[in-house]
Amino acid sequence: MAFAEELIHTCNIQRSTPSQDGTGQPVDSWAALHTAKACRLVIRNERVAAGERGFLNVTTYTLLLAANVDVTTKDRVSVVTLETGSTMGPFDILEVLPRRDEHQVEHHRALALEIVD
Repeated sequence: MAFAEELIHTCNIQRSTPSQDGTGQPVDSWAALHTAKACRLVIRNERVAAGERGFLNVTTYTLLLAANVDVTTKDRVSVVTLETGSTMGPFDILEVLPRRDEHQVEHHRALALEIVD
C-alpha cells in the first residue's frame, strides 16, 4: 500500500500572525495555512498532570503528513477529521520530524502533537 493511501484523515493547519488587539497589546491571530490536508492521526501517550485548576488530561499524538507540507512548531493543527467524520483539536505542535528512506530522501513528516483537556 502506498503511503498516501495510509493518510485516512484530513487536517487543517494554521499559522500565527502577530497582531494587536484594540488596546495595542500583542495577540496571535491564526490564519489558514493548509485546509483538508491528507494526514493520519495516531495516539501515542496519555497522562494526568497537575495544573493550576486541578488535574489535566494530557494526550500526545503523532500526525503523519506528506514530505512537502510546509509546517513548523509555531503553527497549530486546528482540527483533524477522522474517517468516521468526527473531529478533534486544536493541537499544539511540539516537534516536526522528517522521516527519511534508505537513500536519505525525506519520505514523510511526523509531527509530535499535544492536546490538553
